[in-house]
Amino acid sequence: MRNISCAFVILVFTVLITACSTSTWTKDDNYNPDTREIEKIEFSPYYQLKTQLVPGLELILVSHLHKETIPGAYTLKKDTRRLLPNDYMVANDVTLYLRNGSDKPVNLELLAVVLDQKKLPYSSRSVFLPAHSSQSYRLGQIKVDFRQTSLNVKIEYVGSEHREQEFDMLRVPVNDIKNMGKGIRKFMDML
Repeated sequence: MRNISCAFVILVFTVLITACSTSTWTKDDNYNPDTREIEKIEFSPYYQLKTQLVPGLELILVSHLHKETIPGAYTLKKDTRRLLPNDYMVANDVTLYLRNGSDKPVNLELLAVVLDQKKLPYSSRSVFLPAHSSQSYRLGQIKVDFRQTSLNVKIEYVGSEHREQEFDMLRVPVNDIKNMGKGIRKFMDML
């Protein structure tokens, strides 16, 4: 009897370890009309938005997903098909990078950065960037569905006038992650 219970414990432990190591982020299948083949895309836990808010002011918004699950529980629930909508929600850390590439300083009042209709907690702030300078800001954390391949972003600010702009922040494929990392490191070196 003792051998059976010991073997059962080892079996459960092995299943949990295997379940932890086999979980992945989102995968997608897309048809490529040029090659006439279906391409499999594996997405990283990063989203990125790169745009210009005002002339000379470049904005890069980067978010990083964090799975918060008990080891093996997510995969076991998925295998038994008992996932609830909340099981797909994960923490999402958001960082804002601003770079002034102009010869003039930029003064800007950032009123709100909203991701999927949720305002980021630390997005309201005054921003002053001298000519040819950069700055980064951690905007906080919100919960998002990790299956999404794009997030709706709304940025409200006051520069010379009150403006509100909407963008799609796209999920970065694993193959493109090396390029994104080089761009962020280069950008951070300028800070």
